[in-house]
Amino acid sequence: MKTDKWWSSLRTRIALTTAALIMATGALVVGSVYVYMRFAPDYLLVPQATATSLQAEPTVKATSSATPAPVSSKKPGTETPAPKKVPINSVAEIWSTLLTISLITFAVLTVLGAVAAWFVAGRQLRPLRRLADEVAATSADTLASPIEATGPMDEVHLLTESINAMKTRLNASFEAERRFASNASHELKTPLFAAQALLDVALDQPAEEPVDPLARHELLQQLRGLSSQSLTTLDALLDLAEVTSVPLQREPVDISELIADALTQLAPLAAFKSVTLTAPTTGSASVLGDAPLLAALIRNLVANAIQYNVPGGQVTVAVMEYSDVVVRVENDGAVLTDAQVAQLAEPFYRVAGRVESDRGHGLGLPLAKAIADAHGGRLDLTARPEGGLVAEAHLPT
Repeated sequence: MKTDKWWSSLRTRIALTTAALIMATGALVVGSVYVYMRFAPDYLLVPQATATSLQAEPTVKATSSATPAPVSSKKPGTETPAPKKVPINSVAEIWSTLLTISLITFAVLTVLGAVAAWFVAGRQLRPLRRLADEVAATSADTLASPIEATGPMDEVHLLTESINAMKTRLNASFEAERRFASNASHELKTPLFAAQALLDVALDQPAEEPVDPLARHELLQQLRGLSSQSLTTLDALLDLAEVTSVPLQREPVDISELIADALTQLAPLAAFKSVTLTAPTTGSASVLGDAPLLAALIRNLVANAIQYNVPGGQVTVAVMEYSDVVVRVENDGAVLTDAQVAQLAEPFYRVAGRVESDRGHGLGLPLAKAIADAHGGRLDLTARPEGGLVAEAHLPT
């Protein structure tokens, strides 16, 4: 993946930033040295002619002494030439020479620093460029393949791990969407196929045969049951879509009142299933949320506890207030494994399979979980050792 402009790349910005820091540091050093040399020392210069005469006098005295001068071992013509010196006759020349040398050194260091920063930045940013290419090549088919995190535990390594975690979450979400679409199509197609089969059987009968009123009534009852099942599934799907897409209308809601309403509405179903409903007397517990959705959450939890119960079983509904409000629904029933409990919040999942379609559409607990999540809470499901389930909806106050 290429950037549009070379000067807009991170590598160029790092190199220019490093060069600017070198320039600022060099300018500070040059300025400090120049100001110090300009004002701090007290210079006393000797004219060049005087300095030459002072140096010549000791030489004459040395040759007139009794001690013979050492003989040089060097051959004539092989003397090392003296380094070329720049004569300085004034303080202004000292300042000018110092400033010139400092500026030349400053310019050379700036250029070398920028070039070195360019190559170092390229080497350090190479894993980031590779990571960008890997992310650009990611698709729905490659979400399950993590990006290899190499190198030391630096920021790029941490970024790679974060991207891998995001890919894992996205892959799980896509897989859940695929399962949901597949299960939803199955749930909606099954009653339609069954209705079509009933109609085909009715159409295969000869037209001249007399119609049995009882058979006709039974056929209509079966068609109505299949239609009702489809409508119930569609309503649950629409409720689930509304929870995940429509903003919540938050207001103070008394959970105890919602529990009382749900028990009143579901009392006939509990009587039909021979299930006893109990609700311990508790005070009011108020949360800030969407009242219709919270009512649907409690109603689905209680209805699920009634549907998946045993004859003569019991359902206990209680509300407790701690740091958050907890709606606890406990019922009797079959012994469940941890693997089964983990899938209960999956759409259309039923412990006994889809053959028991008369018990529900498999969207009650998923809808309750979606409502709890939309309110910033959670739904905890726990299997009872003696059989049955404990569902706890945690709602923040």
